[in-house]
Amino acid sequence: MLLKGPFLVPPTFAADFGYRGRRRFLAMYWSPCGDEACFNDGEHCTRPADHVIDG
Repeated sequence: MLLKGPFLVPPTFAADFGYRGRRRFLAMYWSPCGDEACFNDGEHCTRPADHVIDG
C-alpha cells in the first residue's frame, strides 16, 4: 500500500535520506525485517538488513 504524506517535502529530503540517484519517483519505506528505513527508485534500492545499495 502506498500513502501520500500529509505534508510538503523539502527539496533536499531525498538527499538527506541518503538517496543519490536522479529518478523522478522514489519510494521510501520502513522495513520491519531489518528495522530500518529503505528506498527504491525502480533502478536502485537498499535491501533490508544487509545495508547494500544496488547499482
